[in-house]
Amino acid sequence: MPNTEKPALKVLYDGSCPLCQIEINHLQNLANKDINSPLRFIDISQNNIENICYLNDRMALLQRFHVEFDDGSRLSGARAFAQMWLYLPGWRYLGLLAKLPGMIFILEVLYRFFLLIRPGLQTIIRVFKVNKSR
Repeated sequence: MPNTEKPALKVLYDGSCPLCQIEINHLQNLANKDINSPLRFIDISQNNIENICYLNDRMALLQRFHVEFDDGSRLSGARAFAQMWLYLPGWRYLGLLAKLPGMIFILEVLYRFFLLIRPGLQTIIRVFKVNKSR
């Protein structure tokens, strides 16, 4: 019988971003529903020994969403999201849809638009968190 297990996939995220924290928390909860989930979430904003291999290109990694395979190859942006979706229970259909002709292009355009508004969204979340804690 062929091995159908997915290779490990590292999700490289910016843990200093409040928007990313919310999203990654949700994704980790989804991944935890699969006991054998090969997803590993790595907060590359932290200065620790685990992240030393990301030190040289940390700034580039923090600017866009990335996933990394065990062989060191990476995907970024829409391709990274589409790959990760294939690993998440309930989201796999989105990863399959992303494989349709032209979909990655459309998703990448949407992702780049999101990157433009991301700083504003981060500010809103930070303000909301400060006001909520008062």
